[in-house]
Amino acid sequence: MHISSLEEYGVRCALQLARQYQMGPSSASKIAQLEGISVEYVSKIMHLFRKAQLISSLRGTQGGFTLLSPPDQIHLKQIFDALAGKRNSGDFCSHFAGHQETCVHFQHCAVKPVWQILSNYFDGVLSQISLHDLIHAEKTGHQHLHQLIQQTAQASPSVPRVGAENQGALV
Repeated sequence: MHISSLEEYGVRCALQLARQYQMGPSSASKIAQLEGISVEYVSKIMHLFRKAQLISSLRGTQGGFTLLSPPDQIHLKQIFDALAGKRNSGDFCSHFAGHQETCVHFQHCAVKPVWQILSNYFDGVLSQISLHDLIHAEKTGHQHLHQLIQQTAQASPSVPRVGAENQGALV
């Protein structure tokens, strides 16, 4: 799976807001400074978050952005959905139609089920990890995240179990 720069920085900006939760609004300029990106880019991300009803904004000198829900109630899937729009795993490869109007393998595609399984697994993991989990992982290490990923793999019958030898590569 490819993570776009918008998704990467979106998660990082959401983490900045999570760290400031209940401490008052965070300005776009402050978030931009902490993340090393432009104020315009942060503003674009905040616009998408506001449109998805993840944050509220307050104008003025004491204004900025705040999460609408506690960090433990905002999961990475919500952030990805806000930034990239809702992905439909059934349409995962629909934009690779080649030169024809539809894919030549549309009726009997052997690869599409693989992309569907990976996409479902990806969405399942993102649905299990909250902003609070990421903040906790920063402070205590990544073991908690590994456990969440393992639980996701065990809960999904269509996803192969992730072995301990692969855990480091997942997060």
